[in-house]
Amino acid sequence: MKNQAWIAIAAGALALTGCGGGGSGSSSGPITVTALPPTVEIKADVQKAIINQPVAINWSSTGATSCTLDGDATGTVATSGRRDVQKASAGNISVDITCTGPRGSVAGKVSVTVESSTTYSVSTQTSVPYSDGYTVATKDSRDIQTDPCKLNLDVVTYPQAWIGRRPLPAASGAPLDANIGRGVIIKDIMLDNNPGFVLQGAPDAPNGCNNGAGALKGEFTKTANRIASLKAGYVKITQWHSAYINSDGSYAIRKADDTFGPLSDANLNAFVQAAHAAGLKVVLWNQIQIFAEKNGDFIPIPESNSTNYRKWFAAFKPFMLERAAFYQSIGVDVWDAACDVCMFYQTPNKSEADIELFYNENLAIIKAVKQVFRGKSFVGARDWFAYGSEYLNYIDYLEAGMWWNKDYTLQESDALTVAGFRSAINSNITDVLKYGKPVFIFFGIQSRRNALSLPGYMEETACTAAIGDMQTSNTQCIQKATETDFSLQAIVIQAQLEYIKSLNQSRLIVFANDYFVTDSLTPQTAFPNLGYTIRNKPAEGLVRAWFNK
Repeated sequence: MKNQAWIAIAAGALALTGCGGGGSGSSSGPITVTALPPTVEIKADVQKAIINQPVAINWSSTGATSCTLDGDATGTVATSGRRDVQKASAGNISVDITCTGPRGSVAGKVSVTVESSTTYSVSTQTSVPYSDGYTVATKDSRDIQTDPCKLNLDVVTYPQAWIGRRPLPAASGAPLDANIGRGVIIKDIMLDNNPGFVLQGAPDAPNGCNNGAGALKGEFTKTANRIASLKAGYVKITQWHSAYINSDGSYAIRKADDTFGPLSDANLNAFVQAAHAAGLKVVLWNQIQIFAEKNGDFIPIPESNSTNYRKWFAAFKPFMLERAAFYQSIGVDVWDAACDVCMFYQTPNKSEADIELFYNENLAIIKAVKQVFRGKSFVGARDWFAYGSEYLNYIDYLEAGMWWNKDYTLQESDALTVAGFRSAINSNITDVLKYGKPVFIFFGIQSRRNALSLPGYMEETACTAAIGDMQTSNTQCIQKATETDFSLQAIVIQAQLEYIKSLNQSRLIVFANDYFVTDSLTPQTAFPNLGYTIRNKPAEGLVRAWFNK
């Protein structure tokens, strides 16, 4: 029988030599065991840290019987282990390790850059107190998220410079009257597998984001609950569509499911159910403000004239009837009876004949829609609306506007105060209330320094070449050149809410504008940092104070 030698081998660190012989094939003679030189590995759990942030230093070794730390951590330690180290000033955390064994010694080193905090952190899990809660310096570098595709964040961070050039305003006068309805408007573009709408070419996601089929549905649930926590009772959203021109010159409206960007029917259904589960009523508005080719390229909007108005209504009526059945089936609570955010509805200076055309066409549409859609309806009070009163019998809510009577220079905007902006606000709210219906009014402004001094909408979902341009661009990006300013947004919103309260009217439903459906504020191909959204910005804390009951 052969002799057997059992030798414990740790991490492959032993070498075996032997002398053998014998006709039987068995081994004999001494076996020499030679230990290999020791090895050591030392690393930190972060590459960069913030002042006073504990950094975990981990080490492990082979072939060693003892180890010693030196530098920012010292002492004799076990051959593997962990030591938390922090630094009270900017610089570097440096830790050296020397491990010794039978075959000698080995050294290792790790270094971590330590910097002052340059970002603020905001919890996504708890209500953040206004205003101090939005200027809490980040304490852990691991909270600084640079992956635009990551959705489930407990904390979001933003550069301290984004807070703006002025102190955040006090929530003076809050809350609104308890009888005033509260609501939030949801940003109008998102994809089923990419809720943040981060497309190819994003700086930190060159291939875009793909969070998996159905990822948007989870974000809907989180967002609906988040809105409900603001004490809102309504959520407003659009399933935007585009129009196109047939070969015979007639117009048609393309289905959302056949268009890149808008909510699909399935996702709109999921959103309605999530909102209802959170106790919110869903307000759906129509948005058909572009003519586009099937590939998405814009077509110039046809001239505003009676001929084109009639072609519009010939396309719009069947669209409304088809949508009425679907919106009824998913339980939409309130729906736009016309289309204020459409090409021709906001065209000023219509003739009397054109005003009569709009009134009669919209009256015929609402009569037909009400045979199918049993929910409530609203409409924006535009030039055609007051032509006759019969239409009003079919309408449950009206929508008014709010604007400011001043063009600001950048210097004036930088010196803006709540009182100063409030004095420039005007609206048609009280005029619309005379019709005897509850009135929707929305408030908000994009959080960019030049939002007042350079009027015009800046696209929030992708890069464009200019202010007011909605055609996305892969080569030009005016968004990256603008300066984020959360304080300007807060000042304007505070002034708007003070103005609304000063009207002393209770038949209002007040909506915060353009809430994003995801948490991150980091600009990639979407720009929530400079957009209307209040989510995770100081303005959200301000709105929470005003919406409180």
